[in-house]
Amino acid sequence: MARKRPSIEMLQKASESAHMFDNQNRLREISVDKLYDNPMQPRKEIRESELNELANSIKENGLLQPIIVTKREEGGYFIIAGHRRAAAHKLMNMDTIAAVVKDVESSNFGISALVENIQRENLTTLEMALALKDMSIGGMKQEEIAKKINKSRIYVAKILSILKLTEEILDDLRNRKSVDIEALYEIQKLQDDELKNSLYFDFINSNISREEIRKILNKTSRKKQNVRMRTFSMK
Repeated sequence: MARKRPSIEMLQKASESAHMFDNQNRLREISVDKLYDNPMQPRKEIRESELNELANSIKENGLLQPIIVTKREEGGYFIIAGHRRAAAHKLMNMDTIAAVVKDVESSNFGISALVENIQRENLTTLEMALALKDMSIGGMKQEEIAKKINKSRIYVAKILSILKLTEEILDDLRNRKSVDIEALYEIQKLQDDELKNSLYFDFINSNISREEIRKILNKTSRKKQNVRMRTFSMK
């Protein structure tokens, strides 16, 4: 028996019950050709396998959650949340997509997209770090960023710190949905890149725990301190 595809009315009721929008933010059908990528979009990559899987799901069940967009001054709409859903519609050559149109100032595009994706847990750990870095480059302090995304300043600082990891680790993080941030935070403290790589991949493969990483870090720190003390005593 075929499943009933959600209608625009069903999507609107579901969205209203979830407090997705108010009288200023209404649900409507928008032409896929009028959609533009948000220049501040935190999601950097969409894997082909993910896209095909999502397209098949939409084909079978319909769109279960509308995308969120805002109007462009030049015409059309910027996507705030739902890049994958929009891309899946384009892949299937669909003409329109259900969307919530929100009023967002251009200066807040990045923040709005980031918050929407955080709420839906759509970002990988690396995408989150890069998005926060963009916000900090834009002049926002960590305290301000933390308030905007409803997280602690320490959380923001730890997420940003993973960008100090090696290229090998960052390349691997691009393909992982979520990684223990506390473990990454401990690993980035190390000076030795080879040791960073070794500990990271051991942790990813469940060969080492976060606590074991901390013990290794403490041993390394003590060794450095002893070397410095010996050097000082020889002077």
